[in-house]
Amino acid sequence: MEINGDPIEIRASHINPYLIDGPDIFIVKRSQKAGPISPMLNLVDSGSMPLDGGNLIINTREEYDKAMSDSVAAKYVRPFRMGKELINNIGRWCLWLNDAEPNELRNSSYLREKIKACREYRENAPVKGDAYKHRTTPWLFRDDHQQDTNYLAIPKVFSEDREYMTCDWYTPDIIAGDMVYTCIDPKGLAFAIIESSMFMVWQKTVGGRLESRCRFSNTVVWNNLPLPELSDDMRIKVIEAGRGVLAARANHPGQSLADLYDPDFMPVDLRKAHEALDKVVDVAFGAKKPCRSNDERLTLLFANYAALTNQ
Repeated sequence: MEINGDPIEIRASHINPYLIDGPDIFIVKRSQKAGPISPMLNLVDSGSMPLDGGNLIINTREEYDKAMSDSVAAKYVRPFRMGKELINNIGRWCLWLNDAEPNELRNSSYLREKIKACREYRENAPVKGDAYKHRTTPWLFRDDHQQDTNYLAIPKVFSEDREYMTCDWYTPDIIAGDMVYTCIDPKGLAFAIIESSMFMVWQKTVGGRLESRCRFSNTVVWNNLPLPELSDDMRIKVIEAGRGVLAARANHPGQSLADLYDPDFMPVDLRKAHEALDKVVDVAFGAKKPCRSNDERLTLLFANYAALTNQ
């Protein structure tokens, strides 16, 4: 174990499968129907998968300009974000045609071309697959999980080098793809929790991996996050500390989350805001005082999980 970078020796009473001093507990998927184990947290939903062969997605400025030159298509062009775009602030768009009328689809040469190509892609897909099943509605994404209010956007995959999560706030006109999770979080509690070191150590311990990168999951990571019930006073303190992180980010306009959260170049004010958030969140999870290490946080997290699941 290390405290402030210095190794110290602590004798463990029991090493569990996650290599921490704690009870033998295995974190398994917790369904969306069951919801988060914490009474304080809202559901996190998957974004919408296009499954379109690339025909409803606009990847370049040239293609964007072409779509916008069509008066009908221009009405339905929306910003589109996968995890890469979220983290790196990359411009990408899509055709979101859920509200388009049949005569608009028929009369727009641009839309007809894109819909025809999507139909051909789905008709030529394996008969038992999802793409083929959606061949009769080639102007629509495979599914529509888009939120109708401002939402917290969470990347599904991110670098293992991150010290903190790279989440952002989006308005409902920004379409979240299937490499982004979304959460309705009107007060900002979920944002504050997910931006803490407490959450990140939980993510890196129980979350999956894609190659070496961290993989966020709503059913394994989020729904099992053992945040105890908070008093109104503590909830307000956590939310305010989260707003401090947003305020620090706002001091650096034009910077992507990849820029801000590069561990080698993280702005001083942003790091201080996260450290202040950590102190509040540690106590919110039940620590008597701010934790000195992630090992302390893990021990607390598994104790909370055991209590919430009666293990």
